Amino acid sequence: MAHVKLHIPGPVEVSEKTFRAFCSPMIGHRGQGFKDLYAKIQPQLQQLLYTKRPVYISTSSAWGVMEGAIRNLVAKKVLNCMCGAFSDKWFDVSKRCGKQAQALQVPWGSPIRAAEVDKLLATHRRLTGPRRDPTALPADHEVLEESHTDVQSTFVVRCDGPILDPAWTVEELSLEDLVLAYMSRARSGASADLRRLSVLR
Repeated sequence: MAHVKLHIPGPVEVSEKTFRAFCSPMIGHRGQGFKDLYAKIQPQLQQLLYTKRPVYISTSSAWGVMEGAIRNLVAKKVLNCMCGAFSDKWFDVSKRCGKQAQALQVPWGSPIRAAEVDKLLATHRRLTGPRRDPTALPADHEVLEESHTDVQSTFVVRCDGPILDPAWTVEELSLEDLVLAYMSRARSGASADLRRLSVLR
């Protein structure tokens, strides 16, 4: 049978070098052989993904990785941009994990238009003004991120209506601002300050 090269999400094309490696004897996942292998590939994966952070390897199916991402990175609400089978699965996983999943769905194979994402961005704003406790904000202001000095507070909030309080300076958010705000809330005080980065690493 002729070799048909695969260009699909999975199963994937296997190189001759990789194919030969599959012929090697198995090693135990609790033995020194696995420890040595994992220690060797970890810095290589960090270099590949342009990060100094640990790269976690899951032995689950893609479903397990999806569930792990949703449970660890989503506090309450999540936007699912759906344009095919895999993105539809994200929506399913989000609901099964008990999250408030919002679907932005287009026919399979169609693109997610920037204008649709802009509508979502319009419901998020950065508020800067006199120091204030977040519990003093209106009930429809969902706080995603907050920082304070002695005299000033800054909040990233989600709200569908206008900001009526004249004490606030209101700024629009970029998509990167929005992603980082949600990640900041999810990581619950981790030491790294992702907002300093120009890309997500």
